[in-house]
Parts: sequence; structure tokens; C-alpha cells
Amino acid sequence: MKNKDADSKNEDFVFGKGYAMTDTAVSLIIPVYNAAEYLQQCLDSVTAQTLFSRMQVLLIDDGSTDASPEICDVYAQKYANIYVTHRRNAGVSAARNAGIELAVGKYAAFADADDLLLPDMIECLLEAAERTGAQMTFCDYTIESAYGEETQRFPFPKNEAFGRDAVVRYMMDKENFNTLCDKLLLLEPIRTHMMRLTVGRKFGEDREFVLRYLQICDTLVYVPNAAYFYRYVPTSAIHRKKREYATALSTQFLSDQAQFARLGVQADDFLAGSAVCFCRRIEATISALCQAYRGFARLRKLRVFFADDAVHDILNQLMPFARGGLNRYTRVLLRCMQLRLAFAARLWMRAVEGRVWLFERLHGKKQV
Repeated sequence: MKNKDADSKNEDFVFGKGYAMTDTAVSLIIPVYNAAEYLQQCLDSVTAQTLFSRMQVLLIDDGSTDASPEICDVYAQKYANIYVTHRRNAGVSAARNAGIELAVGKYAAFADADDLLLPDMIECLLEAAERTGAQMTFCDYTIESAYGEETQRFPFPKNEAFGRDAVVRYMMDKENFNTLCDKLLLLEPIRTHMMRLTVGRKFGEDREFVLRYLQICDTLVYVPNAAYFYRYVPTSAIHRKKREYATALSTQFLSDQAQFARLGVQADDFLAGSAVCFCRRIEATISALCQAYRGFARLRKLRVFFADDAVHDILNQLMPFARGGLNRYTRVLLRCMQLRLAFAARLWMRAVEGRVWLFERLHGKKQV
């Protein structure tokens, strides 16, 4: 049934039949934007949760123009604990913030509308939280890409409480802890500190929120179960926005610098801890740029990226700390960037690609 008090120009609320908020342990927040192709599979994996009866599911339709709103409405009418709000498009962070405002559970979880949850994911995370009193529990996840599937696992104590310092150190050097979608967060500190995702930010919004939450989180538990599945959708926002290469890198670096400082990490320790990770990110960005463009357009884009002063400043800060952890290919590539030699960098990349191709032809296998 629709809420007659809602402003139809801005939001339209739909509740499930006999919607009740009693005994709600977890509020699962799912932003939805033009995900009709995969949304039903996602929601079926949600309704199949072993803890579904104790969940509040918040579908935040962010101005979808496909069949997503109708799919959301069908599920909201069918299930008493699924709630949907239709909003003007404002981005994933604004949609998640709307979900946080509407959440009534003790804990919050997040999912993307084109992904899948294993049936016991929420129950396992909640059990760990209730058993230990942890403010954050998290699990492994499997991510699909154009090259296949890969499971992301973590080197933390399993099924027992530990402090945040290990995660802080880990996040300086790794990026696979960034996502919100494999985590269960206690809502009380989020409400107390008025925490929200940064609206309008296009890069690293999950990572920023996780780092901010760690500042008010003392205890975590790692559940070694690959219970979340990231689907690879090339047309989704997460893949489109990566093409803003220089802005993505400089925004992420400055944000990390500020957040880790608030976590008590000294400036030189931050540079030392994150140098290799960021240098490899710059290398990956160059590779992604080369794959996205061809011919003269590729060289023009490379030259623009190589000439970016903000990225140069970051690279110059990092290289003294990173050299020992980088292979020769990466060191030469980044040295070309420091000298703003885009054409030389492309020649170096082609030379290495040719060597790999020749090795594979001669030996009939991929070079490691």
C-alpha cells in the first residue's frame, strides 16, 4: 500500500503487507538503479536468508528508468518486512544514507542490487556479533570479473574478536577490505556520530566510510565464509567511473591520508605502508587507460594522465618508500611517468607484452 503523505514528486513509499518492526535484528540496505536484469535474483537470495524473518529489507530505488521500480514493488507487496522508497536519482551514497535513516535494526548490512548473498550470510555475521559483542563482523566474498571468479580472503583471526589495529595496517596495503557489502555494522555508533556516506563522491566512498567507522569501532570478528558474490556488470557505475583516472587517484590518496591520520597513523608510516599499493594502483590505471582507448586517442589520454600535477606529487612522495617492493616492469613504467614520457612508457609496455607473447608461443604456457 502506498503512503498518501509522501510527496509524489520526491518519494513514494511502499510497505509490504502488515509491515512490522518487531524483533528486527538486521536492516539490509540495497540501493537500486536500473538493475532489472539481475534484481530478482538478488532479492530471491535475500528472501532465502535463514535469518530473513528477523530482517528489515530496505530497497532504495534511486530514480531507475527500467523495470526495477515495479520489481521492487512486487517484492514489497509480497513480503511484510521488505520496504521500498522511490526517489529522484542522487547516487549510491545518497541512497545508502536514505537507508540508514530508515533502518530500525540493531545492525546494518549493505548489498548491491546486482549481487547475490549465500543463504546463511546474515545469520553467520549476526551470530558472530552477538557472541562477541563486536561492532563489525565481516566475511570473505567472491568477485566475478571478465577473467573469471576470485575469492577474497583475509589474514585475520577466525571467528574470534580482535582489535582494529590489524585492519588499519592491512587497509594501508590492500584494497579488498574496502567494500561495505561483506560487513555487518552496529547501528548505534552510526546514529550517535551521525555517520553518513559522502554524497557526490565518485571514488572510494565505501573505503572512506569503513575507515571512518573504524575510528569508533574497537572490536571486529572475521567469519571465514565466502558468503557474498559480486557480479561483474561492465555498464554499472562502479566500472564507468573508473575512467576519471587522475581524479580517482588523487581523491583516494588525499582521503586515505586524512582518514589514517585520524586513526593515529603518522605521515611517514602512512606513506611507507601504502606506497606499494598506491604505486600498483597507478600502474593498473595506466593499463586500464591503454585498454580503454586505441591509437592516437590512447596516446593523448596517456599524455594527459602523465602530465597531471596532483598524480605527480603523489608519485614523488611514494616512490622513495615503494622502490624495494616493486618489480622492474613497474619501476620503469613509473619512472617514465615521473619524467612525463608517455610515449616511452607505451614502448616499454609493448616491449614487455611482446616478450610475454613470445614466451607463450615458445613454451605453450603463460609466463608467471
